[in-house]
Amino acid sequence: MNCDAHHSTIVAQSARPVPAAQRECLLNCGYTDEDLSLDYASPHYSLIIFSFWGDLYYRTYAQHDGQTVLTYTPSNLGYNDLTTFYEADLRNRGVPEEGIQAFRYFRANMVYQGPSDEPLFRKNLREILTAIPADTQVILLLSSENPASMPSEILERHQSMNRWTKTEQKNFPNVSVIPIDDFVENPDEQTTSTHFTRIVYQRLALRLKQVYRYLERNHPVPEQQVSA
Repeated sequence: MNCDAHHSTIVAQSARPVPAAQRECLLNCGYTDEDLSLDYASPHYSLIIFSFWGDLYYRTYAQHDGQTVLTYTPSNLGYNDLTTFYEADLRNRGVPEEGIQAFRYFRANMVYQGPSDEPLFRKNLREILTAIPADTQVILLLSSENPASMPSEILERHQSMNRWTKTEQKNFPNVSVIPIDDFVENPDEQTTSTHFTRIVYQRLALRLKQVYRYLERNHPVPEQQVSA
């Protein structure tokens, strides 16, 4: 089992060879070769779980006169438009020197786009799912749609992302969805729109373990790998 919780723009980069110019841009913005070489397309996994909740809030940026689209959020800066910040802002928030170097490149080369929109997210998700072997089972974890735990505009964002996810999921017989709300039994177990108490994650883990054990018994994969 391989479990990745990333922004779709970066996971999709691993679905294909990254052109040299795009790789250079990503590395200069602070990404690593490891970020661009996720192995989810390996035939050795029987089950992959994705949570693309990063797409809910993190902002995306497009390269000046280039093809790169990325998300960029140094520590302690949240979901802000980073093109409105200055080097001193990052230093005051404890960003280390290597982060400052990446920010200088980012600030000079990237244009703010905002959170993932429907065309970008669905394109990324389609690339990711197409790269995975058809006999590998995939679970997409849907975000919460509990109206008691978030303002109406955030709820609308969650509903939209879940709808886009389910629209793409229907095109892939090996892909299913699981709503996180299935594992919340009382309001106190949800602390924010995307965070929950330990018991919620334990219930989710139990469900995923049951799915994995079922696949292990009924659909054994040669040289099967387990990764978490």
